[in-house]
Amino acid sequence: MRRDYGRGKSNSGRIGWWLMATVLILSILVFGWLVFEKGRSKWGENRFYITAVVEDEWIRVVGVNSMMKRAVEVVIPGEVMVPLVGTQGELKVKSLWRFGESEGRPEEMVRRSLESWMGVKIDAVWRGDAAFEWSRVWSGMAESKWDSFSTVKAWNELRDDQRESLRIPSRLTSMKVTPDGQTEVSVDKGGLWAWMEGLWASPAILAESLSFEVINASGEPGMARLVEQMIKSAGGVVVLVDTAEVEDGLCWYESGGESESVSIDWLERQMGCGERTGNRVGGDVRVVIGKEWAERYR
Repeated sequence: MRRDYGRGKSNSGRIGWWLMATVLILSILVFGWLVFEKGRSKWGENRFYITAVVEDEWIRVVGVNSMMKRAVEVVIPGEVMVPLVGTQGELKVKSLWRFGESEGRPEEMVRRSLESWMGVKIDAVWRGDAAFEWSRVWSGMAESKWDSFSTVKAWNELRDDQRESLRIPSRLTSMKVTPDGQTEVSVDKGGLWAWMEGLWASPAILAESLSFEVINASGEPGMARLVEQMIKSAGGVVVLVDTAEVEDGLCWYESGGESESVSIDWLERQMGCGERTGNRVGGDVRVVIGKEWAERYR
């Protein structure tokens, strides 16, 4: 029987070349994806990436700045009452996730309610005390997976002295016991906003020192104040808060040449604002809030 050993060797060689080519192509694709993701968040390393970690008896809102190598978390006890977005009522912090599950949107319910109550934009909502393990990198509500990757990497590399854990000051809280024996803790919202201001401010936004005007065209009282607090929490300076005739849409901004700034990038990525030409009065950037914004947070 005649055997063609050369042909087998040739086939093995072709398979080897195919494997090498496949690995090379995959490597190029992964590298390109990482570059693209990092480009989508050009300011991501110079800010606090804020994650709400939902546990059984409390929620930890954790801000991690990978460039500064610093993390600050605020631990919210489960008995604290927060406004429930989409309703006229309040709910205990520890019940937010379960209520959201009943509505089919637990992450969104937690995020919107905490954003409205704390006056900060939250990047991701993760469930469980293992939220900062590598297996959870892709979960939550992060727009850019590079940010999520950087956050987990930074968190795991931080020393204990680089992590700060805070609780809401007792002077801002009041406790009562309901007729059925339940404990409820209320927090002064104005005091909370003042206490948290600057806690997770972006060094890049602080360095730009742009001034903002916030115009409420949503028809819902209080929406401009919420946006004002979110901007201030991120490191911006608000010089004017006003109202205007009701307009449709989420939000938009008008600026005079600051389109490449990190502050504008934050408005687009975190707030969802689009650019619109118009006449500004006073500040570097005017932010207008429309009806859709109120529908998200009232």
